[in-house]
Amino acid sequence: MFVKVYRYKIKESDLEESRRISKDADLIYATYGRDKEPITLYKKVNDLVEVLLIEFYNSKKDYEILISKVNNDYRIKELWNSFIEFVYKTEVKEEEFETLD
Repeated sequence: MFVKVYRYKIKESDLEESRRISKDADLIYATYGRDKEPITLYKKVNDLVEVLLIEFYNSKKDYEILISKVNNDYRIKELWNSFIEFVYKTEVKEEEFETLD
């Protein structure tokens, strides 16, 4: 199993719009074959919300094939540009994990 984790902060007032963008992105990922639903966790910190998005794939190769298709879709580029406006003073942090065989 391969897991991709994203962590970022947004203003609480932007939470609903950020969630809408995420749902739209999920539909695009599903179009290209993602078969496992991501898990999104939230933690309120003052007037910010820290978001932890966890995505699951069968393997790193499956992830790479899927993401190459998704990244070529103009809709995901538009959603990314809208989403990045909400990220609060930090970049999106990414981590990768795999199970040991």
